[in-house]
Amino acid sequence: MARLLGQHAHVFVPHGVHPGAAAAIAAEDAQVTEVADYDEAVRRAAAEVAATPAAVLIQDTAWPGSTEGAAANPHHLENPS
Repeated sequence: MARLLGQHAHVFVPHGVHPGAAAAIAAEDAQVTEVADYDEAVRRAAAEVAATPAAVLIQDTAWPGSTEGAAANPHHLENPS
C-alpha cells in the first residue's frame, strides 16, 4: 500500500517469519528488517516512528489495551505481554 501511495515502508518482522512472506513484503519495495521476536518488532517500529518526523505507525494487530491513549499520543505503546 505504501508503494501505491508513493511512500516508504519499513517493516519489522520477527525471526522465523516465513521467507516467502518477507519476500512478498520486500517485493512491494518495503525495507524489511528481521528482529528477534514480535515484541521487539513492535518496540523497534514505535522507536523509529518516534524518531522520524511525519512517520506513521501502522500495526498489523491489536491486543487488549493497545489502543487506549493512542488517539491522544500516537507514539503510545503499552506492553503487549
